[in-house]
Amino acid sequence: MKTVNKRIIAISLTFVLTTIMFMAAPLSVFAAPTFTLTPSGTVSGATLTISSSFTTGNAYEYTITTGATTDSVGSPPTGGTSISSGFGVNPLVVGNYFNLFEIDTTNSNNIVDMGSVQIANNMLLAPSAGSTEITGGLGVVTVSNYQAVSGCTIYLVPSAAFPSSNGAIDLAATGVVQITSSGNITCGAGTYGLFTVYTSGISSPSHGAYYAGGTATVTAAPTLLTAAGFTLAAPVNGANSTAASAPGIGYTITSTTWSHSLAVGSPFAESTAYYATVVLTSSAGYAFGDPVSPAGVNVTGIGSGSVVGATTGGGSGTGNTLTVLVSFPATDATPAIHFTTQPKASTTVVYRNINDILSVNAVATPSATVTYQWYMSDNGSPYNTIGSATTDGTLTIPSDLAIGTYYFHCVASSTGAANVQSNTATVHVVTPSLISTPPPVITNPSRDISFTFNGLFSDFGSIALNGVELVQDSNTPIGLTGYPSGSTVAVGSVEQGSTVITINGAFLATLKDGKYTIEVVFADSSSPYALLSASFTINRGGAGGGAGEGGAGRGTGDFTDLAGLWLTLILSALVVGYYIWQKRRQINSQIRL
Repeated sequence: MKTVNKRIIAISLTFVLTTIMFMAAPLSVFAAPTFTLTPSGTVSGATLTISSSFTTGNAYEYTITTGATTDSVGSPPTGGTSISSGFGVNPLVVGNYFNLFEIDTTNSNNIVDMGSVQIANNMLLAPSAGSTEITGGLGVVTVSNYQAVSGCTIYLVPSAAFPSSNGAIDLAATGVVQITSSGNITCGAGTYGLFTVYTSGISSPSHGAYYAGGTATVTAAPTLLTAAGFTLAAPVNGANSTAASAPGIGYTITSTTWSHSLAVGSPFAESTAYYATVVLTSSAGYAFGDPVSPAGVNVTGIGSGSVVGATTGGGSGTGNTLTVLVSFPATDATPAIHFTTQPKASTTVVYRNINDILSVNAVATPSATVTYQWYMSDNGSPYNTIGSATTDGTLTIPSDLAIGTYYFHCVASSTGAANVQSNTATVHVVTPSLISTPPPVITNPSRDISFTFNGLFSDFGSIALNGVELVQDSNTPIGLTGYPSGSTVAVGSVEQGSTVITINGAFLATLKDGKYTIEVVFADSSSPYALLSASFTINRGGAGGGAGEGGAGRGTGDFTDLAGLWLTLILSALVVGYYIWQKRRQINSQIRL
């Protein structure tokens, strides 16, 4: 019994195992597919990818089909492509389906539908290697390595018409250009993209597309500058060098460099030929053309200098440079100044009647204009300027100087030369004085006599004769009366030149022999500043005379009077001599006794 039961159990187990194996065999083929479809659903903006881990000796084949619809599960695929590894496709036909099937090689009716995806409209895909490329430039996009794509059209698209988030691109947008070959396409400034669009059998302007050459940035073509200009001061011996200035429109002055390592602001040397290098940089929207000829560069202020070079650098776009070389002739030799005329060493002038000048002359070698600046001091130091510098070396001594001693010198200057100082001139300001008188003894008082004072005529104050102040009238010249006091007899006059006092001969004839003194007062608006006197003697008999109170008037210079005088003197001498001789005889007689 036990044996029978064991056999029954064995048979039962065998049946069960066989049944399980039979049932499990199909499941081992279709239950664990290894292929995946990426992405699932609708493809938009990506590449369709089917990946798998294929097993050697696989008893199944895998087929991918494309079409307008999905294949029915369980139906044999039509027009499928057998694959044995991962699969990728790009570009994809818009609207088509991709279907993946696993088929039993031993039984073609054993089919498993692995999945299905539809290619969406407006799909944006990645570029493929070796396709058409674009690069940006000044006002152009350059297309290179043009490669046609079957069923597609290649377009250059401005950024404003780039595909939206769903991949749409409007081929009718402004600025969209179809590309059919390599070359340059003229464009405005902006960003452009290169798109390959699947257009086969599709009339809609909005399509699926993919980049075929990335993007390119176009810079607006600048306004070309074929000329330039600026201002630059020509070198002058001793003057400081300057930088170029006053550029034109479309560029700036970047730098100014002088030859001989001369820094801007430093003085030019003598007898040296300089050149200046000026760099100009184009501004936004402008660029220097290549070439710009030296004749196209206008530089003002350079005198006899000239533009000898103009070189464009830094490319052909905005911000490029133009280097200008300006050459100048040699500067002049340093002028040397020397005085040919020095001021008078000493000058005496009259207070309130100053009309004198100081004068110098100097020359500069080589010939150049000389300017003069005068200086004055009342004690030798310090010196103060008098007026402004002029090209005339003459100075009118200031008329308002007080009585005293003053010192003057002149400094001569000329551009580029060292200043030179003249000798010192001393000016003495003194009170007025008597500068002209008649003879001290007047023997013929019938003639006019004059006294000249160097005082200022307008400062003439009063005049007295022997202490009696004379009366002045308002005439010109001034009439004098009042001597003796109260008399209306005309005494004389006072007139300009500087101040001349004349005593009439007719008045002199009324005076007795003797000595007479006149006293003259000069005064400014505040007080007298000078009292001057002069004397004369009237002696009708010759020499001698009293003090203005002498004997009655007589004729002048009579010869008989002189002879009688001499005769009287001789007789007097004889009388005195005889008297002395008699006295001596008497003394001698007494001695003998």
